[in-house]
Amino acid sequence: MAAKIIISLLVTMDGFIAEENRSSNQLEEAFFIRQPAGVELRRPQDCDVILVGHNTFESYRQELTVGSYNDLPVVVLASEPLKLTAAEQNVSCIKGEIKAVITYLERIGQVIWVMGGHELINELTSQNLADEIRLVTLPLEFGTGISLFNTNLPAPQVELASLKEYGDMTYSIWRKKDDAN
Repeated sequence: MAAKIIISLLVTMDGFIAEENRSSNQLEEAFFIRQPAGVELRRPQDCDVILVGHNTFESYRQELTVGSYNDLPVVVLASEPLKLTAAEQNVSCIKGEIKAVITYLERIGQVIWVMGGHELINELTSQNLADEIRLVTLPLEFGTGISLFNTNLPAPQVELASLKEYGDMTYSIWRKKDDAN
């Protein structure tokens, strides 16, 4: 059975997932103060493995290895090996073509949460490999920075499945269109 691939992340109203300096601190702070009590909007409930790019891993290293997500295996897609500490036993590094990486991940879990980065997301979405895209849209505008989608690549073939408002932020779930390959 094929694994379900869920991209889930924070985004600004103008479509950015990080500032030009690669920092997502403003997004994280805005989410932290708006996060509804008792509602999990980031981590897919049934995920059993996390896939991240190298820069995203470095940005969220603490949270992924000893923080709130350390109960899951974390696979880092990186061209260079990572220097891991003894405490980071839930982390492994892999490189390769994205379809081969997914085949490998299917041996670990059936619901793969893609936390970022933008190159990994664009590789998945431009090939219609993501089953869902879950976005927490925050009332911020960066104007410049790292865009969620690269407009030079094919757009994801998705349709809106649900939309909820939580104060001045929204939570949307976009699902792969049935006729998308």
